[in-house]
Amino acid sequence: MVLAYEISVNDEFELDKEDPAEDTFQGQIKSTVERAFWDVVRDNIKNGDDEMVLPMIREIREQILTFLAPNSGTRERIKGQIDIDLIEQQMNSGTIDYAQLFGGLIALLGQLCSPARDGLVEKAKKETDCVSQMAHITNLLRLMRVDMTNYAIRQIRPTIQKQHVQLQREKFTKWAQGRGDDATRLTVKWLRNGILELSRAGIEPKPFDILKKCYCLALEELDVTEWPETLVNEAERLSIIGLELKKILLIASSFLIIAAAAPRPYMGVKNQLKVKLIPIAARTKLEDLPLAIAVQAIEELKSFNLPDDVQNVIQGQITDLNEDHSIYSLLRKRAMDFLSEIAVPSSNAVPETPKGLSNIQTELAQLATIFGRVCGMNRMVFAEFYCHTIKQMLESSTGPLTPGRSQQIDDLSRSPESPNRSPRSPVTSGLTPRKETTSPAHDDLGVD
Repeated sequence: MVLAYEISVNDEFELDKEDPAEDTFQGQIKSTVERAFWDVVRDNIKNGDDEMVLPMIREIREQILTFLAPNSGTRERIKGQIDIDLIEQQMNSGTIDYAQLFGGLIALLGQLCSPARDGLVEKAKKETDCVSQMAHITNLLRLMRVDMTNYAIRQIRPTIQKQHVQLQREKFTKWAQGRGDDATRLTVKWLRNGILELSRAGIEPKPFDILKKCYCLALEELDVTEWPETLVNEAERLSIIGLELKKILLIASSFLIIAAAAPRPYMGVKNQLKVKLIPIAARTKLEDLPLAIAVQAIEELKSFNLPDDVQNVIQGQITDLNEDHSIYSLLRKRAMDFLSEIAVPSSNAVPETPKGLSNIQTELAQLATIFGRVCGMNRMVFAEFYCHTIKQMLESSTGPLTPGRSQQIDDLSRSPESPNRSPRSPVTSGLTPRKETTSPAHDDLGVD
């Protein structure tokens, strides 16, 4: 079930193609075992013992045939080209030419494998040792199996999504049976908190806005015991998105602090600074990140020979960044408004890059894409339940719903067909570049 969810929500999911690095313990073990095996094969062939080779050739032929459709002309041609009976007769008579045999197999694999494997095919063709050729053939076949499996996953992803959604609904319904209202106590609390947050902000709680706000609330730090029952599968991924969002917002806030204090030529090193800050953020704890950003920023600004008092101001303001900081709070609100539209699109309008966040546009786009897929999959499973609960809450506070509000509930209950946007969807990229204008640094915040 975990694998089905991963395939459904992650367009980039693939089986691992990479071998462990040679400098790792696993890599060393793999290399040693393979080398020992092929050394045994080589010694046996030198001593005239072909007993190990024929089963390997037979296995190679069977694996090649599995890549082809039954009853295809190519399949029959390959059976004739790799004639096991003829190969066995040549081995028994001592007339077999391994270089020619394995060279033909490599050429055949070159025709069947993906272009991404052309480099390995060329490397195999340059081998003159027949055992090394056989080692290359087995490696190519292994990679081709992975390629074919990943291709199959891409082809059946829509089917897996539908089956996963149905299975999730059935599993949740079965789990909730006999538990009464307690089965969805945390989910109801989560939806109610969304309504309360909108009310505190002076926003009329409309169905779409309620669910948007709720998904954004899920990016906040929640106690493991407080996750809504309907978000259990998404909890880990949403926690990661929330953490990464906080980190890139700290970076965006630091850019605005620097832009306000440093000279205009600073723009020339902005990209260079960002390139260094992103990996720093990846390996630094959230609470330690402001200081790490400040240290790196001062290092990059040394070439400007800024006065000590300016450097101290920049370093101090960046170090003091936290979730209550005015700049950070403003950028976070804008990011959340943007992500809410990604979570539950209410129109086909293309979201625009929030003002002040253009410096982290790529990173925000990546998070937005993942966030949209996670929320989309969750809505596919629980949209009807969310709408039923929201309708009850609104009716209990305002009385019977107006026709317009009822229509909104109906629209929201129609779960998205897929959590993965098609390439033509206007929300696929997650961001639309904002048209930049030449303006003072504070304009990045939208402050006069």
